[in-house]
Amino acid sequence: CNCYADRINYLHVHTANWVNTFPEAPDPGMEALRQTLEVTLGLPIDYYVLVDFSGFVDLVDAIGGVTIHSTESMHIAFSPAKPGEPPIEINITPGDQHLDGRTALAYVRNRTDSSDGRRMLRQRCMLRDLASELDAGTLLTRFSAILRAIANSTTTTMPLELLPEVIRAIGTLDTGDIATAA
Repeated sequence: CNCYADRINYLHVHTANWVNTFPEAPDPGMEALRQTLEVTLGLPIDYYVLVDFSGFVDLVDAIGGVTIHSTESMHIAFSPAKPGEPPIEINITPGDQHLDGRTALAYVRNRTDSSDGRRMLRQRCMLRDLASELDAGTLLTRFSAILRAIANSTTTTMPLELLPEVIRAIGTLDTGDIATAA
């Protein structure tokens, strides 16, 4: 329709201060994005969980890192996720890699010698790989660290009483059945 020139996720940034339009929303930009996606996709989106960069790093570290399968090499320095941290250098080669939180964030955000399509594919694969790390044993043994990572860096509209149901659903998730397409 030529009515919005940026990618749809940038709507979050453009509407971040729309407190008059969404006075009850914990994050007006995310509420604008949620409603736009709901209408555009024709799917109800009841709740969302928004995790900031720092929270992503902390969550990956809380679960003990994440194993990914890279199809490309990356050798770059990247800006830190948290203020005051030094830049991170990543050296990824094709194959299986076990990443800590900072390296995982740099891996999914990298645009150098890559395309937005490849970056978005890496992000979707990272979500699948993170889900595969969250088995029942990991949730039980690292629950406090996971909870701290989530509590310190998320914004959500999901009611707390749904948390046990979400944990049960994660426990039954077959990560081998998750597919992504470029």
